[in-house]
Amino acid sequence: MQALQTPSRLGSPRVHGAGGANLRRAPLPIRAQSPVVGIAADDVGALALACLHDLPSAMAVVNDWTRRGVELETIYLKGIAGACQVFGHWWQEDRVDFARVTLASSTIQSVLYELSPLFLEHANESANGYSVLFVRSPASQHSIGGFMLREFFKRSGWSVSDVVLENESQVQRLVQSDWFDVVGYSLCSNPCLESARSLFPRIRRHCANQHVQIMVGGPLASAHPAIATEIGADLVGGDAREAQRLALQHVAAQGRHR
Repeated sequence: MQALQTPSRLGSPRVHGAGGANLRRAPLPIRAQSPVVGIAADDVGALALACLHDLPSAMAVVNDWTRRGVELETIYLKGIAGACQVFGHWWQEDRVDFARVTLASSTIQSVLYELSPLFLEHANESANGYSVLFVRSPASQHSIGGFMLREFFKRSGWSVSDVVLENESQVQRLVQSDWFDVVGYSLCSNPCLESARSLFPRIRRHCANQHVQIMVGGPLASAHPAIATEIGADLVGGDAREAQRLALQHVAAQGRHR
């Protein structure tokens, strides 16, 4: 995810005003028709603080953004991803304890679930005929980033499947029996990296699509892009929107071989 600036002061008036105890949940508006606007650092902090309070407070912040004309993709990539980074900064600076970070993370995930129907409202209408399989490690199966990635692929017309990696044979059976244009895998830890070294060659040997594109993302891929070539991946994804665009570009360029 792309980095966003952390709010300069945890107690700024604007932040407390958006995340205060008097907020009440309002219905999510139909897609805004006003010009697209951005999300400032203080806005991101407002969402982060609201997530420490409760879901209605967090949704009130998001509803305000949509009324102002902020696109849903911007809310996902700048607002929600940015709030997650704020949680991380607060944790590193000992401004919140583990219990509060866990509560805030759970709330931000609930915000994504609330937004999902509207975000995917026209997904079926834009089906592009391509399919992707996301392989997740057990450690990352509740990842906010992974959920967001799947949302962007669905919204762009992909058929999306995902599986929690229990063993390599399980993934082998999937890629043998079903057609996938792309297999995605998150390098979130060193054990994930070691699993990829043996999993990727197995996928290539057994995949029904011999031209399958293997895409990696996650913290290790972002910090060390050269790892992708070393372990046999084809693509390194950026944020959720860029990962989908990159996958579509490469699959479309090579043509279908079904």
